Amino acid sequence: MLTMEASARKHSALFIRLEVADDNHGALKLYQSLGYEPIRRLHQYYEDGHDGYRLEKRLQIDRQIPSQLPYYTQTTDFTCGPASLLMAAKRINPDQPVSQIEEFNIWREATTIFMTTGHGGTSPYGLALAAQKRGYKTRLWLANEEPPFLDSVRSSKKKKIIELIHHDFAVQAKAAGLSVEPFPKDIEAMREALRAGEQIIMLISTYRMNRSKGPHWIWLVNIDDDFAYFNDPEVDEDEWKTSVDTVYVPVPVFDFAKMIKYGRNQYRAAVLISPAD
Repeated sequence: MLTMEASARKHSALFIRLEVADDNHGALKLYQSLGYEPIRRLHQYYEDGHDGYRLEKRLQIDRQIPSQLPYYTQTTDFTCGPASLLMAAKRINPDQPVSQIEEFNIWREATTIFMTTGHGGTSPYGLALAAQKRGYKTRLWLANEEPPFLDSVRSSKKKKIIELIHHDFAVQAKAAGLSVEPFPKDIEAMREALRAGEQIIMLISTYRMNRSKGPHWIWLVNIDDDFAYFNDPEVDEDEWKTSVDTVYVPVPVFDFAKMIKYGRNQYRAAVLISPAD
């Protein structure tokens, strides 16, 4: 077991999971003595009808979750941007309202109207404007100023509406004096922003997380020499997903650099907020 764990750490694995029968008391005692904790009971998991347990051990034990780290779960499939903004804002201002209605209010202010299916996602411009409206010092990083998400929308009518909304957001941003800057070329600029006390709400591609090429907003909390750490507002009912996958999630820096590029044109965007002067 220890050799396997050492090899897993060497390959930057984040955690190990295993299953064991509920009546295999010797194995359970061994695994728990090594730091594995039950995360799910598996009803009638084995052929003989016995239940099992799924156990998990987080390997990066030297990287503890910061105390009092705000967390908020998005309550719909399309409000990851507002949920991420609420978490980041709460860290700056403990009095920041965090509620479902505030989540929806931000989404209504920032929505792109349409996505591939269902309700629209959150525009980088719209999210930045919503943050600025709530009194935070805000700046926006964009790789380019083209409308986001267009390559995932097939309907020409929907594309025109997204372009119209994007143009209007850009006009609003200019009128509001929003700082719009080129997306940095390397991770070091993100480290510098975090060291300066800015909170970063980052657009990523979910492909490396679940093999689904969808755009998704997360709150980037920290970057050290080896890992980028973020809070993911999405908690689904997948039996494989636990708090390890959503709070202070460690991702190797090399992989994170690839996650922050979305779509065929490798679109990149981030909203940075800090306390008002």
